[in-house]
Amino acid sequence: GYWTRANDTEIDIVATDKAPVGDTIEAIGSIKWYSSHPFDSHDFDTLAAARQLVPGATPSTPLIVVSRTGASVPGVTVVTPDQLLSASSAPNEPMSE
Repeated sequence: GYWTRANDTEIDIVATDKAPVGDTIEAIGSIKWYSSHPFDSHDFDTLAAARQLVPGATPSTPLIVVSRTGASVPGVTVVTPDQLLSASSAPNEPMSE
């Protein structure tokens, strides 16, 4: 994750090219565990604006959302709880979209 010292911006997911410290930001994302509505345009706008604050991220850095209710906007890759569970059982396999 990433947050500013003032705690006014928080990004739940920062994917890099390697661990523990990456050279390249591959994606940034948000975890939204809503039960009644999907990741929406307000969430998207907030995440897209925050992307500009992450050192190494660019306007073309992909956006990811982990959501149990999906997304109602284009422009994000949605990861579901089932995909997370599948990925944890196959640690060397990339998640499919």
